[in-house]
Amino acid sequence: MYKFLVKYRLHILFTILCFYCIVLVVLSSLPQSTGIKSNGVDKYYHLGAYAFLSFIVFFTLTFQARISLFKRYSASFTLLLTTIFGMLNELYQLFIPSRSFNKLDLLANILGSLLMVIVIKFSLIIIRLVKV
Repeated sequence: MYKFLVKYRLHILFTILCFYCIVLVVLSSLPQSTGIKSNGVDKYYHLGAYAFLSFIVFFTLTFQARISLFKRYSASFTLLLTTIFGMLNELYQLFIPSRSFNKLDLLANILGSLLMVIVIKFSLIIIRLVKV
C-alpha cells in the first residue's frame, strides 16, 4: 500500500485537489439562507477552507516534476493560484441569487492561504534542521 501511495502520490493529490475545488464551488453556489450565517464566524470557515486548499496545492506543485518553476517556487505559485481561485469564487457569487461578493471573505481566503504557506515553509525548515 505504501509503495502504491508513493508511486501515485501526485495523481492522488491532484484528484483530491479537483474534488475539493468542486466542493468549494458547490458550497459557494448554495443560497445564503442554507449556508452559514454571516455573523463573522463564516470568516473562520473561509480561512480554514483556503488553508486546506493551499496545503493541497502546495504539495501538488512540489511533487510534480514536469514544470520545474512550479516545484522551485511552490509557495509563491500556491499563493497566486489560491488567490485567483478565491477571487473567481467570490466573483462567481455575484451571479448566484442571495449571494454577493464580499471583500472580507476574499481577505479571509487570502489570509488562510498565506498562513498555511507560512506554516508549511517553517515546518520544512525545522524538518531540515532536525535531519542535520
